[in-house]
Amino acid sequence: MTITLDEHRIPEFGPKMNELPDFSSVSLRDAGAATAVVSFFVAALSTVNRASIAFALLQKEIQEVKSEIQEVKSEIQEVKSEVKTQAEKTEKLLNEVKSEVKTQAEKTEKLVNEVKSEAKTQAEKTEKLLNE
Repeated sequence: MTITLDEHRIPEFGPKMNELPDFSSVSLRDAGAATAVVSFFVAALSTVNRASIAFALLQKEIQEVKSEIQEVKSEIQEVKSEVKTQAEKTEKLLNEVKSEVKTQAEKTEKLVNEVKSEAKTQAEKTEKLLNE
């Protein structure tokens, strides 16, 4: 089928508003082919529309997953911060315990030395008394 432009048509817009195209010369085969083409494009547009909707839903899901990932990352950071704080507190307590153990060890050593000294003094006194 050949379409020609005559003086009554505007090339970009088809026939003028008050004129209808003449379809009297269109055969049934051409009409069937045109119907098939239109059906194909309607099906294609429907598929594109469904794909577009599916893509939009997928994008929404991706955004939700990204948001959830961001929330999990924030929670991980909070946990890391809390672990760091607890580790610092534990280290401080450990240092205090070490210091206290050292102090107690020094006191114990001092007391042991005093007891030894006293024992030596008592031994000397006992020996002196035994020698008299």
